Amino acid sequence: MQHRGQESAGIAIHNGGRIKCHKELGLLPNVFDEFTLNNLLGDIGIGHVRYSATEQNCKENAQPIATQNILGNIAVAHNGNIVNSNEIRMNLERKGFIFQTTADSEVIVALLSKEIAKAENIEDALTEVMKTIKGAYALTIMTKDKLIAVRDPMGMRPLVLGKLNDSYVVASETCAFDCVRSRIY
Repeated sequence: MQHRGQESAGIAIHNGGRIKCHKELGLLPNVFDEFTLNNLLGDIGIGHVRYSATEQNCKENAQPIATQNILGNIAVAHNGNIVNSNEIRMNLERKGFIFQTTADSEVIVALLSKEIAKAENIEDALTEVMKTIKGAYALTIMTKDKLIAVRDPMGMRPLVLGKLNDSYVVASETCAFDCVRSRIY
């Protein structure tokens, strides 16, 4: 949905035990051609188009952000603003975390990795992350066998659930479901 952002676009898929991610600066037709899309096949996927409110427009800030932690490969896409991200970033940097971007999204990924190291599962870790981050946001998180979607406690950012055959789909707007012939759940 190009109207959600014009700075960059990306897709991450999980296939065969690993995450494959393609992201670039530019509009959707410039980032994804038929060859690229045909090579992004998997069981689970998340996508993102970016319009930044505060961060720099550079490839490093494009999403989804894919990384590894003790649970394996994960990818995160984020829409919104985390108003305490600078404070969280500084606290994590004091503990030795190194950041590659200026995006709030990477702060969420780092905080999630920190909490995963202490939690029994990703859901418990994500619950702790949501207690820490403040702002209006929607997140999609992909692991090897899960797609997790969350909104801020006030539900300020849009997130809708749909169903496609026996699978669930999540989007920021219901018009995305028209593209895949999904029904709203």
